[in-house]
Amino acid sequence: MSASPKYTQFPPCLNNSWLRLCSITGATLETIPSELLACNYLERLRLPSTGITSIPADLSKLAALEELNLANNPIADAKDFSVLSELTRLKWLVLAGCGLTEVPESAMQLRT
Repeated sequence: MSASPKYTQFPPCLNNSWLRLCSITGATLETIPSELLACNYLERLRLPSTGITSIPADLSKLAALEELNLANNPIADAKDFSVLSELTRLKWLVLAGCGLTEVPESAMQLRT
């Protein structure tokens, strides 16, 4: 069995594209790619089991984001989630299997 591919660069065509849904599972990313953070219309970002270890502050650029799935990624530091309070349209947050020992305070402030 071969290891999951590690993505080091995404196509430049993603920058400022009309992409509304991005779903990547099982690939090795380690962090959310900057190319995705430039997709102004992105509403659903699903990156479960991709090896993401931290959340970039630039996630706040995704003003249209309504759903964020980071399940089964080793993001154990609740401080990484402080950027969530800036995502005013976020309705769905999936953090199952992330190894968190507490619910991030910023997740408690999400609007319903």
